Amino acid sequence: MIKRPHWKPTLILLFGCLSWASGQEPVVLDALEPQTQTSEPLVREEEVVPSDPLQELRDREANIQEVFKRVSPSVVALGSEDPRKQGWGSGVIVSEDGLILTAGHVTEATGDEIRVYLADGRVMVGERLGANMNRDAAMVQLVSVDESEKFPYVEVAEADTAELGDWVVAMGHPGGYDPTRPAPLRVGRVLQKQSDKLLVTDCTLAGGDSGGALFDLQGRLIGINSSIAQSLSHNMHVAMAVFHRGWDRMKAAGDNGTWGELKNLFDEPLPGYESKIDKSGNRALLGASLDRRSRNGVLVREVRPGFPAAEGGLRSGDVITGFDGESVDDYVEFLPLLSKMEPGDQVEILVDRRGQEETIVVTMGDRAKLLNQQP
Repeated sequence: MIKRPHWKPTLILLFGCLSWASGQEPVVLDALEPQTQTSEPLVREEEVVPSDPLQELRDREANIQEVFKRVSPSVVALGSEDPRKQGWGSGVIVSEDGLILTAGHVTEATGDEIRVYLADGRVMVGERLGANMNRDAAMVQLVSVDESEKFPYVEVAEADTAELGDWVVAMGHPGGYDPTRPAPLRVGRVLQKQSDKLLVTDCTLAGGDSGGALFDLQGRLIGINSSIAQSLSHNMHVAMAVFHRGWDRMKAAGDNGTWGELKNLFDEPLPGYESKIDKSGNRALLGASLDRRSRNGVLVREVRPGFPAAEGGLRSGDVITGFDGESVDDYVEFLPLLSKMEPGDQVEILVDRRGQEETIVVTMGDRAKLLNQQP
């Protein structure tokens, strides 16, 4: 008598159940049909190799160590040439001629001439270039006696390459430059993205790390350390898109090379840099009702007659896509830009009006006067 494979009744039952579930007549395999015995199995299953969590950790550790060796020579510490300024910050070299990316509040604190501590122990002078203070992004240029000198530098990632949950590596000089150690490395993940302007990670950072580098596991620079949120392990980083958009303007420096108001990336005042609007108690008024849930811009629901928005030409149905030179993706991005305005400020507003792009100029009103309220 020929032995039948032990799995055949299971297949009969399975096919019968599937046919019954689909509403068709069950397909009955002929259980009496003889089978030709063979030494080869009738069904060859691919061998499933279980994952090895320990090996995965070893692989990730090796990856991080390789990234560290490659990028650490480019991570620098920044201090002030003025002995009266004791603040510390960090930066990262992104070109062989010594261009450094850092945070806006670091260059604001250190002044025009900056003392740069390189990974090899050398101390050089850095010249402050321009900065987008709205986004806490800034540039510094190393000043070398030897114009032919080439510095170690890192690759700058294209804009918006980081994804939620990605493993990342943050580096900087917490507490200032220490000749006994290289820039410490902290590992974490991307917790949050605000459009292409802000990254939040759980890399543990501390004072002095501001302006330091955030790398992906390919060793590409994806962010610049900006500020600490609720805890040392909840940190905000300037995304590379901010630098890409303002690259030429910041690098050119001069009167036009620095713009905006210094706040952190959630648009809260940094200690010592509180908004003039907050101090005076006055607030600017636009005079329009906006859709807080709209995307790809901010929809204008209603414009109040006689108020600045109406006088400037803003209309119901317009979609605000730009404000004061900054792109606007949603209400969350628009509100901080509006809050920086003072009564009497003229602002250019870019709108999408029935598919046509238009620019209007609005003079911001005084909220207290327009609404007959005391400041």
